[in-house]
Amino acid sequence: MLQVALNGRRSRTESRFVPLTTPAIVQDIQLCVQAGVTSVHFHVRDKAGNESLRAADVAAQLLAIREAVPGIPLGISTGEWITPGERLQHIERWEVIPDFVSVNFGEPDHLEIAQAVLAKEIGIEAGVNHLSAAHNLIRSGLLPQCFRILLEPEEEELGKAIQTVIAIEALLSAHLTSRQSLLLHGTGYTCWPLLELAGSKGYQARIGLEDILYLPGGHEPVDNVTMVQYALRRSY
Repeated sequence: MLQVALNGRRSRTESRFVPLTTPAIVQDIQLCVQAGVTSVHFHVRDKAGNESLRAADVAAQLLAIREAVPGIPLGISTGEWITPGERLQHIERWEVIPDFVSVNFGEPDHLEIAQAVLAKEIGIEAGVNHLSAAHNLIRSGLLPQCFRILLEPEEEELGKAIQTVIAIEALLSAHLTSRQSLLLHGTGYTCWPLLELAGSKGYQARIGLEDILYLPGGHEPVDNVTMVQYALRRSY
């Protein structure tokens, strides 16, 4: 399974290809689905292009995407920086819901956010970016209710990123069930090497403008579908 990470926290100052409006997000997802992705992760944006968790913004973008690309699993971020101090209230107001969300278990209120999401019967991708986040996930007691675990080391030095992955794998291995999947992805320089590593391990993977702006060895930004096509040509 290859997931596209559409936009993240990116702005147009970083790349002109970052989709920030509903039409741009819909078009990007359509092209990426046509190219072969089977899952979509994106950060909801309001009319000004800012990240949002407000119910109206979440509903508007989910409904537009589902009309254009029915059946594709859609996931959104719940990162604490999006609406500091207000995200729990926003999540509780959601009426149109995504298929899944990413909950970062390295964030202070991960437990409350995860419980609010589960109360709405939304799937959880558990974001684990370092060993302490993996400990948080185990201690929460919610690991069995997370359908996917995101191994997402933040180190941009490849050797250190792989060390983090190995440590997390060792800690979680005894707690995972056959119903759960692992998705490995990097950030910046490590994205492409870790995508290949994910394939060699039989893990799911993701690629897209949230994580990297360039093809391997490139210096000019490319769009999401170009990265997806490249990744799939590499037989991920």
